[in-house]
Amino acid sequence: MSQHSKAVLVIENGDRTGIFEFQSDLEPRAEGRRSFLLGGRGGAINQLLSLLDEEGDLSSRESFFLDGGLGRRELTLTATLIGGDTADALQMGDGSSTGGEPTEWDATGAQPMSQWAILDHWISETRIDSENPAELHYGEWSDGEYVEEGVYAPRRLVILEWNVDKPRDEPSTATVTLTFESAAGFSEAAEALEDEGR
Repeated sequence: MSQHSKAVLVIENGDRTGIFEFQSDLEPRAEGRRSFLLGGRGGAINQLLSLLDEEGDLSSRESFFLDGGLGRRELTLTATLIGGDTADALQMGDGSSTGGEPTEWDATGAQPMSQWAILDHWISETRIDSENPAELHYGEWSDGEYVEEGVYAPRRLVILEWNVDKPRDEPSTATVTLTFESAAGFSEAAEALEDEGR
């Protein structure tokens, strides 16, 4: 059974691997949008076909569509950051910190705003694109390495937006929101072109 109570974001920066585990108040929101090679051109095409076939019953109010596999898939993930003892704290970085004292690349067990600062540093200082996408392990998108195995490989993503909200009445928590978009990999595209040329 796949796990929906925990999400793990993995970011590769050179020889460093940042692992960010989110488990409190997870709120995912997914959105898909399809784009067509041909779409919304019903009126003109139907009028032309009607001229060729006078008995045709095509409506000029209906469009023709041709799906070329284009579109966008976005995911927004909101979670609460909570400070805690390092013994049971969720990892927030490359694991280089000890005793809840943050380092440049890790804030495991640190206070929420320190966790946010390290996450912001990772995202800001890492080129995250089709050559080096981030990975999100969550729900059905998991190979079992960080959360229970799902039916799909981890999602390869770019990070479009990231922000934090720290409520005044709850100083020990902070809410982080990450907005992703699915990314195709350059290496897979190159392999596909090579296979096509064989």
